[in-house]
Amino acid sequence: MNLYRDLIIDHYQNPRNFGELKNPDAVARETNASCGDMVEFAIKVKPFAINGLRITDVKWRGVGCAISTAAASLLSEKIRQISQIRQISQIRQNDMIDLLGGDISHARIKCATLPLVALQKAIGKLETNKLTNLPARNTTHSVAGGQTNK
Repeated sequence: MNLYRDLIIDHYQNPRNFGELKNPDAVARETNASCGDMVEFAIKVKPFAINGLRITDVKWRGVGCAISTAAASLLSEKIRQISQIRQISQIRQNDMIDLLGGDISHARIKCATLPLVALQKAIGKLETNKLTNLPARNTTHSVAGGQTNK
């Protein structure tokens, strides 16, 4: 077995940061209707520097294939390492593929990027709630047609 395949299997069998987050500041769910995968990211934040936010806790839940589960687990670890929303917001599809070892077939790209889409939506809810002063607690979003690309 190669190193990246072992990494995917490890994160699939032992997902990091999996579970429910109590009193999150934002929650977003994303589904892939073509395969049935679902990932939900919940985050807590606190102010950081001038007009910045830092993620202080992250949890995710979901059901899916080894690729989407490993991608969510790896992304949650990366979030904990970076923590600053500005930097986390710069994570792109290619970064997710790199986290998984770069050898993802075209047919599995949606599985690999599903967690990122959910995270981006959660971050977007933080920005929306900041502008409108609405509470963000326990909100979810699902796209019936599957993943949307940004």
